[in-house]
Amino acid sequence: MPPPASGWRQPPLFEAHRDFTDFTDFTRFDRRKHARLDNPWLAWARHVAHRLGEAHGWPRRVRLDVDRALAIVLSGHMAGEVLRYSELFPALRSRGLSVERTAEVLDHVGIFHDDRPSSFDQWLERKPDGLAAGIRRDVEAWARLLHDGGPRSHPRDVHTVWGYLNRIRPVLLEWSSRYDHLREVARDDILSHLSTVHGSQRKHTLVALRSLFTRAKNNGTIFKNPTSRIRVGQQEPGVIQPLDPGHVQ
Repeated sequence: MPPPASGWRQPPLFEAHRDFTDFTDFTRFDRRKHARLDNPWLAWARHVAHRLGEAHGWPRRVRLDVDRALAIVLSGHMAGEVLRYSELFPALRSRGLSVERTAEVLDHVGIFHDDRPSSFDQWLERKPDGLAAGIRRDVEAWARLLHDGGPRSHPRDVHTVWGYLNRIRPVLLEWSSRYDHLREVARDDILSHLSTVHGSQRKHTLVALRSLFTRAKNNGTIFKNPTSRIRVGQQEPGVIQPLDPGHVQ
């Protein structure tokens, strides 16, 4: 079965969220009255759902639930429309239908948009709490650049971003009690904080601070990078001690 042909259509002037829980003067979707099984997008999605169900071994109940969900959200669908997770969730969850399976089918069809906030966005919204507004703006822009990447930088693993921000959050909170912007932080402030950490902690703290201030300098929010020419220092490896026979035993 071929997918529906999608020719040119007038793009909408603004995005409007649909409410699949309201069907004229009815509060519940009635398949006999509201379903439009001749809708080409619904027919194509049902075909895709059948293939996915066979490939992944969906139980009969799941297949029927997904078929009903597709009829609800696609009976009035037109070419160019995109269905959002925030639109599907209230309509399908209230009827006990699988939101995830339905979204999987719609994603294969190419008409689904997952508008849920990512765990990184939720974390980034909470983590800079307590920072001065000017410092917070630079920190959020820096963390997002690390996570998403940019024209001259590759995206970092999310655990790296978490580690960087967790490492320097205490000193950022300390500076926020005295300063409003990162441009007020001086070299002596950096050295003062580095004197309180040692070994690998000092190295990782300086690497994170250097990354933050370099990004702020490139973005023009600070005039001078206070971390420049501060050496990480050589980290001496531990001396391997021999084990006595008792420890070996």
